[in-house]
Parts: sequence; structure tokens; C-alpha cells
Amino acid sequence: MVSLSRSEIDWARAFSIDELRHSLCWENTDILIVGKGPTLSQHHRFSDSLYRSITLNHACEIVEGTINHFTDLEALIDCSDTLFSSKSVVVMPLYPHINGVPTAAALPQLASRLPILRRLITAGRIYVYEGSNAPSVGGIQKIELRYFSVEAAYQLACYLGAKRVMTLGVDGGSDYAHIISSRARTRRLDNGRSAFDAQFHQLQRLQNRIGVTIEPLMTPLRIFIGATDRELIPFLVLKHSIETRCSQPTRIERLPPVKARFPHLLWRTGTNFSLSRFLIPSAMHFSGKALYLDSDMVVFSDVSELFAYDMSGSHIAVTSQAQGPAEWVRDGRFVPGPQYSLMVIDCKKSNWSIDKILRLLKRRDLKYQELLHEMKIVPRHAINVGLDPEWNSLERYSKGVTKLLHFTNVPSQPWRTRRNQHYDLWLEELISAVQNGAISREDLVNATKIRGIGPHVLSDLKLRGVTVPEPPQNSSNPIHNHHFLQVAYLRVLALIRNTIWRVTQTPKFKNLQSRKLSKKES
Repeated sequence: MVSLSRSEIDWARAFSIDELRHSLCWENTDILIVGKGPTLSQHHRFSDSLYRSITLNHACEIVEGTINHFTDLEALIDCSDTLFSSKSVVVMPLYPHINGVPTAAALPQLASRLPILRRLITAGRIYVYEGSNAPSVGGIQKIELRYFSVEAAYQLACYLGAKRVMTLGVDGGSDYAHIISSRARTRRLDNGRSAFDAQFHQLQRLQNRIGVTIEPLMTPLRIFIGATDRELIPFLVLKHSIETRCSQPTRIERLPPVKARFPHLLWRTGTNFSLSRFLIPSAMHFSGKALYLDSDMVVFSDVSELFAYDMSGSHIAVTSQAQGPAEWVRDGRFVPGPQYSLMVIDCKKSNWSIDKILRLLKRRDLKYQELLHEMKIVPRHAINVGLDPEWNSLERYSKGVTKLLHFTNVPSQPWRTRRNQHYDLWLEELISAVQNGAISREDLVNATKIRGIGPHVLSDLKLRGVTVPEPPQNSSNPIHNHHFLQVAYLRVLALIRNTIWRVTQTPKFKNLQSRKLSKKES
């Protein structure tokens, strides 16, 4: 690490978050943390709450918070144009991160090479704290830095005087709000974690230690889709069709395959993914509602209608179809009645166990047909068939009427061939997803290679004059690029410092004791 001069230390202390606390006067207030998750798309509903807010990284491009918090220099550089035109302040660790580890130089030393830092320092718009994984210069509030920026932002909010911390766009899962820029998406889960759910364990630990409640302003609708890798493009088209029409934020996830090998089921295509829907209640911790969809669908209406549906105590709600696809009717495959390719699930009542289901299948006490097409694991009286049939229209489309179109005939699915009667309809949805950055050239090329889509898809996009964007690249680093061994060394060093911090100290918030006393008095 590069030693700080006396003047640089004086600057850091003069612009520490201690000074920011005094200037903001946020003592004993609600403070909002704004992240990049799906609920960010509903920020317009909470304009009053943005008065005292801390945005995380690229969220400042959507919402102008009072404070813009960054841990990583890369994200700060990405947002330079937004910050140049903003009047809000920036808060960062004195030793910010590059490639996920603290830099060797402090902010005032980096300013000569970064115009955005020079501008912020000159304008007096940047405040600092000491990260627990970097050197200490003393006299500056220390904040524990581990995995996610929301953890630091929560501690910052508490230090600034929050009596309660609210969140928007801090949603878990592995996706961002669809309104976030494609550049911002390149930073997703750079810390090596598999999903943003990991942040909640650390937030709970911090809440237990500090005593300030943290809770979301709203939670996204949970939607699970069964899709193999070869079905990535139809999955992304379906996902985009849901997000752009839904009046509420959504958290949409691909279900993982169920690892099971039964000789009498091996002939069934996609068996492991067909069984994945039974993982949903446990993924929801057996609480709340969830929506299951097959990947071969497109939505034309607001799925929040499905979540608002009164299930009248039933375990699941589905549509009942009187008309089937012409191909199914001709060969006798279609049976009028409930269709389980779309299900609204009450996860508290549906206490399904995938292990128990697999044992029943293995022993042949439960047949595959009975499970997938008759839902025999749910009591008949607990199946509600009252959903509007237009929510699972089988190969039939009527403009302004159909709410969900289901491409059930595999050989003629539009991503496989132009022969589908609704091919142009699906192609328009694909074009919209591509133009909005939801599907990249890499996605399409890879899908073509593994025969997930036919070659006609790329050629038809070209004929329509649609430019398919290349996958965005991380912005170049104007400071330095660590080699592999340097990164490994710095990670170990940061881990050691964090461990020492947790073992030897408890973060001391100067206003914490007075807040506890005031709570007792009240």
C-alpha cells in the first residue's frame, strides 16, 4: 500500500462520513437504500422516500439519491457522466476496490489519474470511510466490507442516524431490474457469489449486531420457468414479455434440473427439467405465492392478475382448456380439462418434497403421466381450475384477448421453424427483447450452435434490419490491472484484515447508545 502524506490524511479526515453525518442531520429518520434489483423499476412509486436515500453503484443512473455509494472504482468510472451532472454526494472507502480487492493507493492519490475523482474532490462532493479490509489511518469511521455493497450501505445508514433502514432494488436472485443499463449488467456478481440471496445472511447478522431494522419497501413477484440450456432464447423472450407488461416488479428464475435417473423414464425428453417445478415451494421457503410457467410461452398481459387471483384455499390454481392444438386433436393427445403448464402455487399449502416424489416414481407408486398431467400429488379438491383460459391459450391467438400464448407443438415452435402460424408474432417479441438489450448476439450465436434455435432466426433478424448488440465488455481500467498473483495476494491480505477486525472490534456508532436509551425512555 502507498503511504498517505500528512495533507492527504488531513483531507480524508476533513471529508470523513463523520462530517457528512453532521451536515445531513438524518438522526432518528428512515433511510432508503436503492439497489439494482427488479423492484428498482417501481422507484416512481416512492418519490417521497427518495428524500433520504443511498443509491448503490449504477442505481444512480436511474435514481438521483442524496448519497451515491460505491465500493468499486470500475462502477464509479461507469457512472462518470451521471455523476458529473449530478449534485448528490459520493461516499466510498478511502481505499476503493479494483477487481474486488482494495487498491494500493487511496482516493486522493488516485485522483491524478481519474477525472471523476478530481471533479468530486474539488467540488467537495466525496466523503470517505475506512474499509475493514484495508489499512487504517486513524480518526475515520471504519465499516466492515465483505461481499456486497448493500452491507456497507446499511452500516453507513446506521451511522448517519437511521432509526429504520428501508430498501428498494435489494431483492435477491441473480438479475437486475430490466431498466438497468447493459453496461451495469457486466458487474453482476463479480464477487463470486452465486446469487444476491447471500447478502441477506450478512445483513441479518449486521442487524442483530447493530439493532436497526432493515426491511424492503416492496417484494417482487416470484416467477419460476422450466427451461433447458437449449431453451434459453424462448426463456429470455418469455421473461422480457413478462417484465415489460407487468405493473409490479418480478423476480424471474430458471429452475435447475432435478438430478434423477430412472430407466423407465429416460425416453422422456426433458424429464429432469419437467420435475423441477416441484422444487418451487421449498425455494420459496414454503410461504407466499409463486407462478410456474413452461418456457415455450409468450405473455401479452399483466401477470400480477394471476397473483391477485383468489385461490379460495386451494393449493394450486390452473386453467381448464376446452380447445387444444389442432395437431394434438388430430392424433388424440389432447384431453380437455386442467393444464398444468401454468400454475399459481400457494407455497405454504404445497409442501411438496422432491425426494418423496422421486421415491414414488422410482418405486412406480406414482406414474410420470399421473404426476405431470394429472397432478396426483395434489388432492383433487385443492386444485382450482378457475383461471381465465386465455392465460394458457394453446396455439390460438386473438389480439387483445389472448393473455398468454403457449407454443405446444414442438416441431413447429417458432424458434425452430417459420412454419408456425404465429411466427411473426413471436419474432416481434424477440426483436423487442434484442433491441432492449435482454438478448445479446452471444446468446443467439450460442443457441444456434447447440440447435436451440434454427438458423432462420438470425437471418430474419438481419432481414428486418435489427442490429444485434455484442455482449458488453467491462470498461477498461485506467488505474492498473492486477496480475493473477497480485489479486490472490490482495484477497488474502483483505481476508486477514477482515478477520482481525471481526475478532478484535465491534463497530462503534456514536449515536447507537443514545438511540437505545431513547427507545427505552419511549
